[in-house]
Amino acid sequence: MSKMRTGPLLPIVFIMIAIMLSGAAYFLLRQEIVNETVIMSSNIGMIVLIPTTFYLLWARPKSLPREYVYVWFIFSVALTYFITPLEHRYFLQGVLKWLLPVVEILLVPYIIYRIYTIVKRYRAVGNREELDPISTMKEALMPIMGDGVVLNILLTEMSVFFYSLFAWFKKNNEPKPGTYTYHKDSQIKVIVIVFIILIIVESVALHFLLVRWSIVLAWITAVLNVYGILYMIALYNSFRLRPHRLTNGQLKVNLGFQGSITVEVDNIEAVNQAKPFELGEKIPDDIFVSFMRLDAPQLEICLKEPVQMQGSYGIKKMISKVVMRADNVNDFTAELEQMRDRYADTEAYSNIQREQESSPSVIQSQSY
Repeated sequence: MSKMRTGPLLPIVFIMIAIMLSGAAYFLLRQEIVNETVIMSSNIGMIVLIPTTFYLLWARPKSLPREYVYVWFIFSVALTYFITPLEHRYFLQGVLKWLLPVVEILLVPYIIYRIYTIVKRYRAVGNREELDPISTMKEALMPIMGDGVVLNILLTEMSVFFYSLFAWFKKNNEPKPGTYTYHKDSQIKVIVIVFIILIIVESVALHFLLVRWSIVLAWITAVLNVYGILYMIALYNSFRLRPHRLTNGQLKVNLGFQGSITVEVDNIEAVNQAKPFELGEKIPDDIFVSFMRLDAPQLEICLKEPVQMQGSYGIKKMISKVVMRADNVNDFTAELEQMRDRYADTEAYSNIQREQESSPSVIQSQSY
């Protein structure tokens, strides 16, 4: 029996319930006369009902990790403390006196255990050569955080800092079989340098203008511009260190840390020469463009069945066509076609075997 697809309906219901509970507690606790029963019921209701409804309406139907329930419990306690007026916090403060030590005693060993499992899984997954450090971290965190938006946002931010700060001086080793770079003949280096220069010039000029009006806003803008520079550096390094891969009957096409798609070679309908896109041309949503728009595309890979593309910040799209380029496109095309032929022959051989296995029963039935 298949699970009922609820879509965003249940999360929306949970958010509405949380808002109504918070609003009701805020209104009741600010009346002129408030008795202890109202204070206790509103505090307990907020602390218990918000994480409970989150579990029933969001975490359980979506199969989210239970860590999200703990986060919502802590959030509900903090929200209850904020909503309750100072003169009515005596009950909540009494609860927190015994609740916080219990939570601390339970939480610290749990966090240590989770860190241990993450490190252990990271080391185990790290033995797979086809995975880069961020993909390895994703494999390690998925059992704990699930493959949701939160994990993908976290991994995107980790990618920015890893590829900008820690991978900057990492050199490419000799190309391994089945890996194909796409940054050497690309305009990515020029684009990154130009954008970094523009960000620096704009940051200095804007900082001196904003500092006369608001020092806080000026420094916030400066921090955002520094992040923009790190993002551009990370983009180039991820292009350099995340090549396309042809292994085990699969083609993995990367666009730095901004997106990737893995396609079974037997799901490839055709490999054609790609036509260049016009500047400003709208690209259909089912096409994955895995190159910078200033570069010329080389190959257009048409798929038999759509495949999900994983983008940055948790963006996912169903793709039926991949437009890409590679530095050594001739070798890439030759190996891809060889792999397609090899797996096509394997599939044909399997079909023949299945027909031969079923043929005796057909002959026997005909003899009767």
